[in-house]
Amino acid sequence: ALFPSQDADLSSLGLAKTNLVGPTTNPGFANELISKDPSIKLTWTTCPRGRSGISPACNIGSTTTATKADSSTYCTSLNTLNGTGFAGITNWRIPTFAEMIRIINVTSSPRLES
Repeated sequence: ALFPSQDADLSSLGLAKTNLVGPTTNPGFANELISKDPSIKLTWTTCPRGRSGISPACNIGSTTTATKADSSTYCTSLNTLNGTGFAGITNWRIPTFAEMIRIINVTSSPRLES
């Protein structure tokens, strides 16, 4: 382990850091950016809630915060967007803690990977 017994040692928790693939799009959804975690087969929306844009990615709007209830409602809206779901995906949900921790970039300024 690179950081034994420290918070950055995700491997000791069985939470090895992921290498996200993206931003990318699914065929037929050129304006809906997603990022994929091939190791555990999860797909994430690339842009934070409240932001959108393709080139450069996520350059429109501003990031918003939300409660768990707000986030659940947001996932429901992603599932029904355009009748086919955001990026053609209809099983969006709130990630588990273990899933979320995999995409946190642990630096002096922790942030979610994009």
